[in-house]
Amino acid sequence: MESLEEMLWLLGNSTRFRIIRRLSLSPTYFLDLVRLSDSGPQAVARHLELMKKAGIVRSWEEESTNRKYFGLARKIRLTVDVNSGELTCQTQKIPKSQDRETLTSTAGAGAIEELRRMEEESVLLERRLNMLRKRRDILLKKYCGRS
Repeated sequence: MESLEEMLWLLGNSTRFRIIRRLSLSPTYFLDLVRLSDSGPQAVARHLELMKKAGIVRSWEEESTNRKYFGLARKIRLTVDVNSGELTCQTQKIPKSQDRETLTSTAGAGAIEELRRMEEESVLLERRLNMLRKRRDILLKKYCGRS
């Protein structure tokens, strides 16, 4: 596991965070990750490589589809507590009984597909919100002299 600073740096990037959030639902192929990000294929590939080196993401090729798939390398829970001038970080492996693979075997395909659809919708909404924030900032700067 990386140090606290390195882990927070990895997760602090919005593209990497969206990739991890998507992979937490299920493994997926490269072009799906590109489609869900605001970045191009080269940038997504760089983000994936950083996360592979940190041991967060793994990849494999499916011979039947000739696609390269990505998934989470391990199930972890990261807890950061900032309280009274103290910063603590705790990572723990998620027990098999709580991980998503166990959940998927009992929840059914319909529920998992609904989770995927909701995740895709939340990514689109996040993009729209970022675009509106940028437009707001431009208007504030233009008409109010604020940034």
